[in-house]
Amino acid sequence: MFEAMNEFGVDTLKAARALEAAGFEASQAETLVTVFHGFAAGHGATRGQVRDLENTFQEFQTDINSKLEELRTEVTGEIAKLHLSVEGLKTRMYQLLLGQVVLIVGLIVSLDRLL
Repeated sequence: MFEAMNEFGVDTLKAARALEAAGFEASQAETLVTVFHGFAAGHGATRGQVRDLENTFQEFQTDINSKLEELRTEVTGEIAKLHLSVEGLKTRMYQLLLGQVVLIVGLIVSLDRLL
């Protein structure tokens, strides 16, 4: 992969691992570190490295967009479930309230007959 430290004191292996820990795939992390190491060394990046970097960013953007769409779908489904639960609770509350009203009316009629 990379040497642990280069001539500039940059730990490229550590940098690649940090990028992997942040969600980059190993190949994406290696490409980024290689390109930035080239700039740090004063050599700049080759066209191939820049193209690799562009491809890496494109893949990363595609992955993120896909994951965001999955999350959006999941959250939308959960919200729909919550709406159904709330409607069910409202229905049950109305049923209980109606039951209490019938009970109170029955008590009033019974008391009226007794008196």
